[in-house]
Amino acid sequence: VAAVQSEPEPIDLLDLAGGGALLKYGPYAAVGLLVAALLFLLGRRSASKGA
Repeated sequence: VAAVQSEPEPIDLLDLAGGGALLKYGPYAAVGLLVAALLFLLGRRSASKGA
């Protein structure tokens, strides 16, 4: 556990965790979700076709 700080800065931490990460990884996450959805749909299609 980290040592107790006299003046924590929750605003900066929230900005770093929320805004920065979202702007940095948002597009990659969106593309990843699209690819995963396409693979899932294609997999279901080929599985139902083969059966």
